[in-house]
Formats: sequence, structure tokens, C-alpha cells
Amino acid sequence: MCWTKWSPLMQPRSNESTHHAVAGCLIAITCVVATVLIVILTVRSVYSETRMGPTPICGVPSPFYESVASDSGSVDSSRLYANIKGSGTLSLRAISTNEPYMCERLLRNYAYVPGLRGDDPTDLVMLYMKRKTWYYWHGYSKPFAAPMWLVFSPGFGYCESNAVGCAESGQRMDTQEFTRRLRHTLEFLRKNDRPYWTNVVVEQEAFLSSIEKEAEQRPAPDR
Repeated sequence: MCWTKWSPLMQPRSNESTHHAVAGCLIAITCVVATVLIVILTVRSVYSETRMGPTPICGVPSPFYESVASDSGSVDSSRLYANIKGSGTLSLRAISTNEPYMCERLLRNYAYVPGLRGDDPTDLVMLYMKRKTWYYWHGYSKPFAAPMWLVFSPGFGYCESNAVGCAESGQRMDTQEFTRRLRHTLEFLRKNDRPYWTNVVVEQEAFLSSIEKEAEQRPAPDR
């Protein structure tokens, strides 16, 4: 018979030590899972639409170009874009009626200023996103940069001649510059007696007032 010398290391592990080992593994797994969830939730909060603002639509100019196309299919810049009694919503719906995949998003995230033509000055505002956005184009954003208004000129002419500074066929600008240009546009419509310009002014002034009211309610920065 073969005998083996007894050693304390050969003593079976007690139930208590086994429980400690299992508990340690569960704690480690829980910590890993919690860390992963925190990272996911943080990324989602940083890139959420509430914080980032709406995502620009790719190809926004297309329905506008189509709406003023001549019989030959070329863009007629001398034609007025759709203007249904000065209503931005009704007019924008008419423009995007042939683009059902973007119509709903246009109406939800964009505001249209009726009464302009493609050959009007490029410092006017024809279209803008209703909220500031961090996005430069639909696939690129700077989540820690300052949010800006995304603004589009008549005929998207600014970006046709100035590639630098363009964002998804529009320009990013701060509130002061955006409101200045929008009021300049309303004055342009009045001076040129564009159809339904009084209705356009009423609608756009209401939006401008909402921006100013929001700015007044915002807490002043600490000094």
C-alpha cells in the first residue's frame, strides 16, 4: 500500500471560503457591467438630440431646385419658391411634397421663409433649423463645440460660391447674426412687396420673439 504524507494544503476548501470566492467574482462582474452601462449612458446623453440638437438632412436643396425647375428640367432662379399665403409650414409642405422621405423631418426641424427667389442676395434667410445644433453635416458633429443656428440662403447660393464655412449647404451662425439676417430678410420682403409679406413678417417675428424670451429666461452666467 502506498501512503501519502498529509499536508494542510490538501484539506478540502471549506464552504465559507468557496462562498467568498464566488462573491468576489460576482462583485467583479457587477463592477464591469456597471462601468459598461455608465459609458453607454454617458455617450447616449452626450449625443442625444435633446443636447445635440436636430440632425441636418442630407440633400435639402433637392426639393427646392425641383420646385422651381423649368419644363426642360433646369433650375429657374428667377421663379419664386412656393408661397402659400405667406405660411412657412404650408409652403414648405408644398415644396417637399415630391420628397416624402424628408418631408416630415423638414416640417419638424426646419422653418421656411416664403417670398424669395433663387437669385435673391445670399445674405438673406430662406430656410433655417428651428433649434441650434452641434452638427456640421448629417454625419459629423462636434459635441463639445458651441451650438449654432444652421441657416440657408436663397437658392443655397452662398455655399455654391463659398465652400469654406458651409455646413450641409448652409451656414452656421450665432444668435446675434442669425436674428440680424432674419430681420434683414423681412425688411427685404417688405421693400420689394413680395406676395403675402405681411403674413411672413407676423410668423417670423413670433419666432424671433420666442428666441428673445428664451434668452431673457436663461440664468445669467456667474461672475
